[in-house]
Amino acid sequence: MIEIDEEFQKLIPPLTAEEYDQLKENCLNEGIRDALVVWNDNGKLILVDGHNRYQIAKKHNLEYK
Repeated sequence: MIEIDEEFQKLIPPLTAEEYDQLKENCLNEGIRDALVVWNDNGKLILVDGHNRYQIAKKHNLEYK
């Protein structure tokens, strides 16, 4: 299971509502095309990049890498 580290998440500038809606539409139409970036910390998977894609994937039951 992937875990969210708030420190990593704070480093990523938030998307505007319009950008988020476009990303969501793209993900729903084409799937999650870009792999999420995770850090394996002794078996604990910490999300480094792809927070918005991960959120969309979880909400809409989409597969992600």
